[in-house]
Amino acid sequence: MTMAKRDFYEILGLTKGATDDDIKKAYRKLAMKYHPDRNLDDSSAEEKFKEVKEAYEILSDAQKRAAYRQNMQKLAANAQAQAWMNSLRQQYPVKINHAALSSKPTTE
Repeated sequence: MTMAKRDFYEILGLTKGATDDDIKKAYRKLAMKYHPDRNLDDSSAEEKFKEVKEAYEILSDAQKRAAYRQNMQKLAANAQAQAWMNSLRQQYPVKINHAALSSKPTTE
């Protein structure tokens, strides 16, 4: 089972309006903090380091960052639409007569 990826800005502790310099500074700080050579006794540090590196690779490149933001906006719109549909389903539940659906229609 795959786990949903966290927001890259969140991983680096940044807001969506972060500058290139902000992104670089946050990456350097976190890369040093989670570098496996500095955390020999912490097995989760390597995973955090990889996550920080991936976030930086996307956010430090203007084209990749633009594509990422566009995809995130689409995902947010899809999530909002799904939430709206779920609320409608709760407000207006449909009762289905499964017995009537499974019987064959009669022809006269």
